[in-house]
Amino acid sequence: EAKELDGLSGYKAGFEVKTRSKKTTFYTYYKLMHRNDSMDLQYLIYPDEWNIQKINSTINLGMEHTYKYIGGNGTINVLLKSSSLESDYAYAYLSLEAVNKNRLGKKFQLNTRVFGQYGTGSSWAPESQLYLAGANPEEMMDNKFLRSKGWFPSDWANGYGVNTGNFQYGGGLNLRGYNNYLVTEEVDTNDIRTIYKGTSGFAVNTELEFNKLVRFNPKFLKNTFKLTTYLFGDAGMINVNNTNEPFKLSNLRADAGVGATLSINKWGPLEMVNPLVIRFDMPLFLNRIPFVQNDYVAFRWLFSISRAF
Repeated sequence: EAKELDGLSGYKAGFEVKTRSKKTTFYTYYKLMHRNDSMDLQYLIYPDEWNIQKINSTINLGMEHTYKYIGGNGTINVLLKSSSLESDYAYAYLSLEAVNKNRLGKKFQLNTRVFGQYGTGSSWAPESQLYLAGANPEEMMDNKFLRSKGWFPSDWANGYGVNTGNFQYGGGLNLRGYNNYLVTEEVDTNDIRTIYKGTSGFAVNTELEFNKLVRFNPKFLKNTFKLTTYLFGDAGMINVNNTNEPFKLSNLRADAGVGATLSINKWGPLEMVNPLVIRFDMPLFLNRIPFVQNDYVAFRWLFSISRAF
């Protein structure tokens, strides 16, 4: 597979093998990404998180396993990623993600995500690092709505700064309340670092769906739209050490709030188009707030395309 999209030259080749039960898939692929010059960055939501004239090539080995149990189902994904031939970077990581969906009686559903990653290397591609608040730029390139600007006002996600913003795409540690914030941590006396991205970390994400308590599903909209409401909470830690320092994790950060998604399932004549999921979350609580904020509990909001997980 070769593609030229929004200033990115990309190449990918690989294969997968499924077990007889179809529940487990083993896969491997080679991937190469390259941006030629600064003009290739002007399309992007986060242009500062890419380098130009740098080749980011990787070998990826992974396994995905799906399973069912009484009251729910889940998926486990394990990925080993390492820089490869021709790469201008030197890094590798092992990640594990487990997502479970559990029915709680007739009115509730509890969705959980457990994620962990351990990374090593002397030179990391910024687009492939682990991000505290959501997906990294490499993952965003796989979403046709979010790989470039134009789908929402630019001031909702104007890079990473001293305050939280209004855009988040699910992935990484997925602490959605810290979106677009540099996230500062005092590592030592007179040593304050930004830790919005790193190489290693772990997180737990939860969503409790409660939309069945009050049904809003008119017959004429039943097969076209689906509204889902939920309470959410995210908590996790990311590494604060530089590549030449001993491994050290940050303080625990957490958020909580309420959110909703609107799924558009039908597009008239465009019946082959996949459902579009619009998400609106309100991270009302942060356990560690930016310096420019005063309250741990406050009105905050964010927009996204697709569920957080």
